[in-house]
Order: sequence, then structure tokens, then C-alpha cells
Amino acid sequence: MSLREKIKAGSRITGTMIHDFARPAIIPIIADAGFDFVIIDQEHGPASYQDVQDVVIAAKPYDLAILVRSTKNDYEYMARVLDMGADGLLIPHVDTPEEARRAVSCAKYPPAGNRSYGIRQFLSKFGPVSSSAEYIKVANEKTTILVQAESPESARNIDAIISSPWIDGVVVGPSDFTMSMGILGQYKDEKFVKYCDEILAACKKANKPFGIHSTSMEIVETWKKKGQNIFIYSTVSNMLREKAIEVAGKLRS
Repeated sequence: MSLREKIKAGSRITGTMIHDFARPAIIPIIADAGFDFVIIDQEHGPASYQDVQDVVIAAKPYDLAILVRSTKNDYEYMARVLDMGADGLLIPHVDTPEEARRAVSCAKYPPAGNRSYGIRQFLSKFGPVSSSAEYIKVANEKTTILVQAESPESARNIDAIISSPWIDGVVVGPSDFTMSMGILGQYKDEKFVKYCDEILAACKKANKPFGIHSTSMEIVETWKKKGQNIFIYSTVSNMLREKAIEVAGKLRS
């Protein structure tokens, strides 16, 4: 079952992000941990297109979707990582319905969008299929598009942003969101929480999943109780650091 199919079935999905370790060897570890997906961060990390392709190939035997946070909401970045075999995209800084439509146009083949024909079926999990026409149909149905809400403008426009049937869910980027408000890192601030509540309410109304990328289990539990169903926790490097500190401390004690 593709990640998009899990979302459509109403499943709670869990993942983490890779900044620094976009290497095939990390994939069995993440898959064995039980995550549904991992996000390769090209917006802030060093992963190349070759790195994306290598990770995608490593993930083929596993029930682990590979998403890419694109450098920006632009065709040359988004369509190309999908050509490398990625299962979908996390698109940063989607503030307007026009930007949401651009994301769909870049990620979906006609008639849903304007993605170019450059099929490399052997890379993706969407095959095998009997023809290129069938592959295009299947890829459109199974490619996941998650958008990031990272400013008050995105909250104000959220109903229109998620109105497209091809937008599969919303993930709040709390650092950029609070930074845009001049309160970086103040994730319990009343105004920020109110914006997040408004986004969550809109997602529930539209039957779309909602998430907040968090490094705090306290925040995770807070939003889980409110109805969060996309869970993106921390990064691989942060989790490695946290566990290393814990183990080193026990060894010294």
C-alpha cells in the first residue's frame, strides 16, 4: 500500500527527516524501526539527486515511503526528484492557493498536472504496469503531496490551499512559522497555537490529515490529543545525537 493510500484510508502515519545521512545504509534501520516514511531534506540538507535515487533503490524492498522536501516549489526541483523514484513531496512555504496549484502542476502528470514524460519505472514502487499510459495513471494516484504551512498567511488561506483533491495533507513547520511571527521557538504562544488550531480544524473539515514537525514528545502528545495524524518526529541526526548522549552518560555514571 502506498503512503497516499494509507492517508486515504485514514491511517496515522509516522516518519522522520534526513538532513545529513541520505545514504542507503540508513534505510533498513528506519524501516525496521517501523516508520511509514522518511523525508530527505533538500531544502536545508546536502542530498543530491543521486543520493535521492540511491535511497529510493535501497527502500524498494521495504514498506517505507521516500518523500523529498524540495528546495522550493518549482518544477525543476520537484519533478526531478520524482523522476529519481521518490514516492512524494513535502513542499515548503505554501502560503497561497496559487502555490498549492503550482505544486500539483509540477508533481502530477496530465490531466491532473503538467509533469513531463520522463518515466523511469524501474525506480519507483508504482510498477510494474502494462503500459506507460497505465503508469502515468497509477503514479498520479499514488504520488503523495504534503504542503507545509509556515506563516500566518498560510493559515488564513488554508481552506483554499487544501481544496485540491491532489493535496494530501498539511504539515506545520513550527520554526519558520514562529520566526515569521517574531517569536521563534515559542511553540506554546497563544497566537501560534490559535493558527495551528485553525489549520487543524480546516483539515478535519476537508478530511485531510494534519501534522506538526516536532522534536518534542510533549508537543507530539499535545497535538495527538487534538487530532494530529501525520507525525514527523525530529531528524535522524538528532535522534542519533540524543541516544549517543544518553548512552555515553550511562557509561560514565
